[in-house]
Amino acid sequence: VGADILDRRERGAAIGEAQLTDALAHRDDLRRTVDAALSSVDVVVGPTLPILPPPIDDARADDGTLARALVSHTRLTNCTGHPAVSIPLPTPLPVGIQVLARSDAALAAHATKIERDLRSDR
Repeated sequence: VGADILDRRERGAAIGEAQLTDALAHRDDLRRTVDAALSSVDVVVGPTLPILPPPIDDARADDGTLARALVSHTRLTNCTGHPAVSIPLPTPLPVGIQVLARSDAALAAHATKIERDLRSDR
């Protein structure tokens, strides 16, 4: 386990009951907000990462700033529990698109179609 994980575990252990209750209420509010946004669309598609993936040595030397940036587009679904998947794009660069849906079935159907369409464009 890396130092960053141990640090997060220690900070999490220090959270009191009131903070936890507030955090869970905030998560529930976020979940309702995402549900409302998804009520009028099938899926939301966007970049998985906000930047190109860094070289591994840069990632290993990171003080946490890079790590926070790298998860900034995926953090919401990690918090709300909405199904999401990253689909690699057919480019020389290691980049992908994130597909977010309200249900696993909708995600699977749309992600499969997107992936098939991306492959057919090659």
